[in-house]
Amino acid sequence: MTRKELQGFMAVYEYGSISKAAERLYMAQPSLTRIIKKIEQDTGNELFKRTNDGLKPTAAGELYRHSAQQMMDIYHQMDQAMSSINAENRGKLTVGTTFFLGSIVLPVILHEFKRTYPNIAITIIEGTSWEIKSEIAKGAVDVGIIHLPVEDKNIETIVLGQERFYLAVPPEDAINLTAYQKEDNRLPYIDLSLVKNRPFILTHPGQRAREEAMRICQEAGFEPSVQYTTKNLQTAANLVSIGIGFSIIPSSYLLTFNNHSLPNYYNIEEAYHPEWPLAVIYAKTIRPTKSFDAFVSLCKEVLPPIYNY
Repeated sequence: MTRKELQGFMAVYEYGSISKAAERLYMAQPSLTRIIKKIEQDTGNELFKRTNDGLKPTAAGELYRHSAQQMMDIYHQMDQAMSSINAENRGKLTVGTTFFLGSIVLPVILHEFKRTYPNIAITIIEGTSWEIKSEIAKGAVDVGIIHLPVEDKNIETIVLGQERFYLAVPPEDAINLTAYQKEDNRLPYIDLSLVKNRPFILTHPGQRAREEAMRICQEAGFEPSVQYTTKNLQTAANLVSIGIGFSIIPSSYLLTFNNHSLPNYYNIEEAYHPEWPLAVIYAKTIRPTKSFDAFVSLCKEVLPPIYNY
């Protein structure tokens, strides 16, 4: 069984769709269809059945998936072993992270990493948190940098730090007058209960920033009135700045906003847990290499300070 065939099967199993799996693998759909048919011919079993909810594995498909995952783990371990043979720090590493988080953390890490380990080739995979966790679990990505939680018992996590969320308030809103200062905090606070009946601008349902904002408001005792949704938190911040509503913004986004018209940002009381753990994740089955250990060590060193907004 070739690695390409295993990857094709695992992608179809994961996405329940030939088209989605082919898109993820950067492969033509007919090619992936031929791979699945070939496996079925070789095994003498139908591996998937078509339903209204997409392709679902048969009993044989479930059995094949278990064996395929074991074989993919062996391939991955072999790759890692081969990458560590050269004593002069040669090797390769596949790093996965989300689209925006990558724009924040990867330039910081890779600048230092390539200076210290110039002969280690880095491949970057970007996607949603769910996609990165999935790629880690099946061995296609060596190490990921994402926000928690991770609910896969086969994935290890190393928490690097806590990214804080802030309440974004229109600059002309009278609620700014209620702000109060606490010792040892750069930004003042605003009581979240004061905005429970005000309009909010959040990201779309399913986006992690939206889920965390909803959780924080719920811990403060209310369901936010979401009047506007956007995929882009900078758009949300811009709308807040012109008085359209309020939002909850993670600190990493504040670091990238450089326009002159910004909302006022305020701390949220610690009782509502306005934090988002940032972590390095990797599969428990991974065989650590020199390049892997070096990358993880560098993450622990250079990432926590960039979130001290």
